[in-house]
Amino acid sequence: MNIEIKKVDNNIISNLNESSQPKIEFNVDLLTVVLKTKSKQFKFDCGVIMGGIKINLTSRFGLQWHYNNTKSIDEFLTSVSSFVGTTDNILSENDIKNLTKQYEKYNLKQIKN
Repeated sequence: MNIEIKKVDNNIISNLNESSQPKIEFNVDLLTVVLKTKSKQFKFDCGVIMGGIKINLTSRFGLQWHYNNTKSIDEFLTSVSSFVGTTDNILSENDIKNLTKQYEKYNLKQIKN
């Protein structure tokens, strides 16, 4: 995936590919942690990685963003599938199974809190 980024003050990155959308800003340090720490990643069968659902990334790169911006498991899976699709990959049945587990576990934790 070829994403252009622009570095600005205070360790913030803006995604320039979404110029019609409001600029999404996020912490470079947290992104770096996700990219370097396998336990903070969700890896798809095709090799694509995203930030795990427990990681508070405020961009589409994190599963938590998709959780927070959808209303059901079906919308969540569609949203994640769309994001992964930008890399010309599709979700496998195993990916869908693992995403569903992550979603349900995280959703249960959110309901308890």
